[in-house]
Amino acid sequence: MHRKRLLVHGDVNGGKHYGEAIAFYRDVALAYSGAKDDECLLWPFACGGHGYAEMRDGEDIVLVHRRLCEDAHGPAPTPDHEAAHSCNRGKFGCVTKGHLRWATHTENMADRNIHGTSNHGERNGLAKLTEEMVRQMRPLFGTMTYQAIGALFGVSSAAAWQVDKRKSWGWVE
Repeated sequence: MHRKRLLVHGDVNGGKHYGEAIAFYRDVALAYSGAKDDECLLWPFACGGHGYAEMRDGEDIVLVHRRLCEDAHGPAPTPDHEAAHSCNRGKFGCVTKGHLRWATHTENMADRNIHGTSNHGERNGLAKLTEEMVRQMRPLFGTMTYQAIGALFGVSSAAAWQVDKRKSWGWVE
């Protein structure tokens, strides 16, 4: 029953919040700019599985932060531009227009490094190496085979080669 309501009305409450969401967007989200840069206005209605705020616009379900960025900054420069959050709280339903800007996908992904939320290196759950291990490996290249270095650090010879050629862990000196 919940799935049917979601498909038909856009929420599991049978569309009862549809007008409230539009009113909140119009009366609160568009007017709110945030007293401080770190204050977020969080969307009190439906969020998608990814955490971003959503609302119905006729038959369509739209991302609220993208619609808000369009209303605040005009249309996207290109269809490939994304509405990027400077606060890094978009996935928690932030709808503060002062936190939004148009950015390319590359710029939006670079924000992960600025915010410290990128999962490269040790933050990746599948990483077998640490930055310290990579620092210990670097002087060994040229003196030992990739297979021997890999065995010493518990990785494949291909992984050792990638570290040497800076295809992986390239930021570690």
